[in-house]
Amino acid sequence: KRADGREQLKSYCHAEGAPIGVWTNGGETIILHRQDPNNFRALTDIPRAWQTLSDLVGEKWTLADLAEHNVLVKEQTTLKKIILDMENLVLANAGVDAFEEVFKLIYAKLYDEWYAAQGGKQKRYLQFRVGGTTPREFKDKINALLHKAKDQWPGVFLRDELIDLTPEHLVTCGSALENVKLFNSDLQVIDEAFEYLHQKVAKGEKCQFFTPRHVIDMAVKMLNPTVDEYVIDTAAGSCGFTVHSIFHVWGNEFTASGHAKWQSDYASEKVYA
Repeated sequence: KRADGREQLKSYCHAEGAPIGVWTNGGETIILHRQDPNNFRALTDIPRAWQTLSDLVGEKWTLADLAEHNVLVKEQTTLKKIILDMENLVLANAGVDAFEEVFKLIYAKLYDEWYAAQGGKQKRYLQFRVGGTTPREFKDKINALLHKAKDQWPGVFLRDELIDLTPEHLVTCGSALENVKLFNSDLQVIDEAFEYLHQKVAKGEKCQFFTPRHVIDMAVKMLNPTVDEYVIDTAAGSCGFTVHSIFHVWGNEFTASGHAKWQSDYASEKVYA
């Protein structure tokens, strides 16, 4: 299994002192760089004959590079599997709320991709990259992205909220997420991951209970809402039905290029929760 293979690969790297380890089961591949005895980061490839390890980990990426190496496509994996890997590596024992921390990271990464997409012909380098930085510098960089995301899309986090993970733990999580392209992905890719996280925290006073994604999909497809119809959910909770209805009408793609006026008008005038 993937989780067992990852742990075995790490143990081999420890025993041999190897800076890079590769594991595969024929369908999935994991490449890890052993940065120090307790920290590993994921790599997309092993160095070519003309490259050094430093060349690979310190390379600057544009949005086009991210699209080319997007692990959701290249490795046919899912965001849920990546979050499971993050849990196995650090989140389970990090002493933080896994849902909150993953949400902050995804929020910051969405802003990074969105901002890079606004450059047009001018190439803007992505900031959500681990290579070439110390753990402290990487945490400062992600917190800066989070602040900018809160300015661009206010109302989701408090103004003073920051990443609670330690710099070392954040590097591990960042290396797992940095090669994931979130915008222009099918909504279900993100939805499945948040459903898994919700299930882990759906207890106690938070009361984060919700209708399973597959039930929502079935109901929305049966209703088949159109751009001329209203969608009203009087007990919205996490707004699964309303969000899925919006994306059903829009075409189910999560894009960074902005929405057409008809899409914004539909969401603001026809959908209520």
